[in-house]
Amino acid sequence: MGSEFREQLRGTYHDYEKDYGQDAPVLYQAINPLSVGSVVVGCLSALSFFHWGFLFLPLTGILLGAAALVNFARAEGARVGVYLSCAGIGLSLLLGVGLYGLSVYRYYHMTPPGYLLVDYNLLESNDPNKPFPDTALELEGQRVFVRGYMYSSRQQTGLRSFVMSRDNGVCPYCLPNPKITDQVFVELAGDREAAYTTRLIGVGGVFSVKLDDPKKKYGGVVYHIEADYLR
Repeated sequence: MGSEFREQLRGTYHDYEKDYGQDAPVLYQAINPLSVGSVVVGCLSALSFFHWGFLFLPLTGILLGAAALVNFARAEGARVGVYLSCAGIGLSLLLGVGLYGLSVYRYYHMTPPGYLLVDYNLLESNDPNKPFPDTALELEGQRVFVRGYMYSSRQQTGLRSFVMSRDNGVCPYCLPNPKITDQVFVELAGDREAAYTTRLIGVGGVFSVKLDDPKKKYGGVVYHIEADYLR
């Protein structure tokens, strides 16, 4: 009886040793703070849509995600961290770079509400006997939006008026002296002022054609915009 009881105890001990005596390997999911930071900064990258000054956010998110991936390449069981890092990089690219690109596209290619987009082709005449086409005369009094480049002048800041041209004058295929139909005299309404820039600008305002300008107020430029919108 005693020997049977001892055998039962021994079997119980062996079962315990077999089931619980050996520690099974535990794989921990390594989550690096860099990967978490990449996701957080990637979400904040959406601010780049509102101003280019926030572009450092997507760049930071991409760098944090890349640094985390380098660390995870040396570790095992880091699948969750790798996913987070990739998500952070993706968010930085999508919300940061992508939305900023969308804002730039809207800035240069979309017409503000309430204005009619006017191309210079509408202002140009193909009839030598009629220098100003009907398509331009029909715009009289309408609120239009025209893009172009500022003509350089001595005054660089505090501009109340300026001449805007179809081309910036540095194109190797452009004429040095633009046609009269490729120029628009812009007079800013109210207390608005502008500073000279070489980049493409957009002007919105009331369009008029000054065929009779005896005092040369507009420098001989026929097309005129009284602008209340400038970007």
